[in-house]
Amino acid sequence: MIDENTIKLMAKIMQEGMTGYKIAELLNDANKKFNFYKGEFSPPGKTRERKESYAQKWLNALREKGWEEVLSYIANQLLDKTRVYFEEDEQHPYPEELLNRLREKIQGTKIKEDKKTKRQITHGKTIRRMLKGIKNEKLAELLYQDLKDVDLCISVGAWKPALVLCGSILEAILSDWLESMPPEEIQKAFQELYPNKKIKKVFDYTLEQLIDIAEKNRAFTRISCHNQ
Repeated sequence: MIDENTIKLMAKIMQEGMTGYKIAELLNDANKKFNFYKGEFSPPGKTRERKESYAQKWLNALREKGWEEVLSYIANQLLDKTRVYFEEDEQHPYPEELLNRLREKIQGTKIKEDKKTKRQITHGKTIRRMLKGIKNEKLAELLYQDLKDVDLCISVGAWKPALVLCGSILEAILSDWLESMPPEEIQKAFQELYPNKKIKKVFDYTLEQLIDIAEKNRAFTRISCHNQ
């Protein structure tokens, strides 16, 4: 559990190393995944708030409401080595020391909560290898980001968002795979499975229909063999 001292440390990191716009961006990113706030976070400058109190206010509110998974997600975003939310300029130097302290606190929390399980987030290169069969580069990049988000959600125990993302990923992969097969073959399978339904394009299929047609056309076997 993220305690009050950890909240203060996270707020200090955000205040010293991030612009007001980046703090709002991080909160909006977390909100898209966990839907804990109706509306959109505006940078403190636009709301005439001091950046020094802005981050602390919202982190405290999340803690009071019991949004532990959101706080864990935000903490992991701050610790992400890609440094997406940090400007790294003279006014906002990268808060290396503070982040090291946060890393110790977060890792210590995880050890206390689960001494038997030590799960680390999958390395980006591993995820890239998982997607080597996707020829559509734009789709592969979108799936890469989604898989990173799934891995991060699982690492902080956010099971529902992880499940929703997995369904979306499966739908995209199956649609892409079936689109590469002869159209007449897919239409024939659809007619046999759903004789009372009107034929539609692959990208209009429901996830259930995609799975049924993929199974009927042995797509799962083909995908498995292709990736070996």
